[in-house]
Amino acid sequence: MRLLFNIILISGTLPSVWGTNRTVLIPKQGKDTRNVENYRPITIGSILSRIYWGIIDNRLRERTTFSHRQKGFVNEAGCFNNVHILNEILRAAKSNSGITVVQLDISKAFDTVPHKAIPPALKRLGVPAEIISSISASYEHITTTICHKGSKAEITLQRGVKQGDPLSPYILMP
Repeated sequence: MRLLFNIILISGTLPSVWGTNRTVLIPKQGKDTRNVENYRPITIGSILSRIYWGIIDNRLRERTTFSHRQKGFVNEAGCFNNVHILNEILRAAKSNSGITVVQLDISKAFDTVPHKAIPPALKRLGVPAEIISSISASYEHITTTICHKGSKAEITLQRGVKQGDPLSPYILMP
């Protein structure tokens, strides 16, 4: 596998099968299954692709840094730390004059990123040009086959980053 990954890295050519995915629609519990919004799409791509990008992710993390405020997608107890900080702020607010708390949840963050925004985001993080080119190529001509109740439909994905892909945090963070 190491030889294959090195050839891919050096040549800058990704296997075309890595751009082919399969999406299964899982019904949300207790919701009307006649409405398409009541399904959770789960997309599965090539395991070799995810392993490859996981290796690239590990190498990039040695060369790039995220903001110290970033708690998602980093190797630390981000949720625990954030809950602890919030508890301390609330404890201090109770003994003082109060507090205003704002929570930001970017809805559909993974689903809405335009593919043309990927290279500038990676460049801002200092990702090498060859890797940016390779990552951008991995978002060209990607398709998924949606499978539901015995029916299949193939669509081309024109926006969004790959959920579960190790590199998605690099694309979403800057």
